[in-house]
Amino acid sequence: MSEPEKAPGVPDRNSPEALIRRGIFAYERDGRTVLGDPGVILTRMYRAISGDLDELLAAAFAEPVEGEGDAAANKAAVDYLNSVDALMPAIREGFGVAPFDEADGTGLTTTEAMALLAEFLRFQELHRLAAASAARAESEAKARAEARAAEEERASHIARDRARAEDRERAQSPGAYDYVG
Repeated sequence: MSEPEKAPGVPDRNSPEALIRRGIFAYERDGRTVLGDPGVILTRMYRAISGDLDELLAAAFAEPVEGEGDAAANKAAVDYLNSVDALMPAIREGFGVAPFDEADGTGLTTTEAMALLAEFLRFQELHRLAAASAARAESEAKARAEARAAEEERASHIARDRARAEDRERAQSPGAYDYVG
């Protein structure tokens, strides 16, 4: 049985654009594309570690220390290595990836696992920015609609006030508007 044909103009729910719009993270695992729910990935990651995930991420992705001397650079390097070691179980659990197996070459190396995490964090940031941009656009559209409604109401009040003023003027000088023909 073949797949049903898509109606013309109907977007594919799993196209890259649709996945981004839906906030679904796509990544490679064991040679195939996996679609991951970022909330589930993060929950698994938080549960897989004993430390503070945000603190570990900050240490793992910190800018290199320059001009601080050898002791500071060594401490930063040790902090980095410790944070990477602590993050590995979280990455493996969060994304369902196996550690690198030296015997058969399967699984992810530490470098590959950190690259996957970095890609996920970039995705999260881009999705956050896109959501903020959409919210800002929606807010701006709402503000424009409210301004337009306020302007229409103001114009309605002005027209009503003019009509009232004309009615008062007619009432004060009854003969001035009579048609003489």
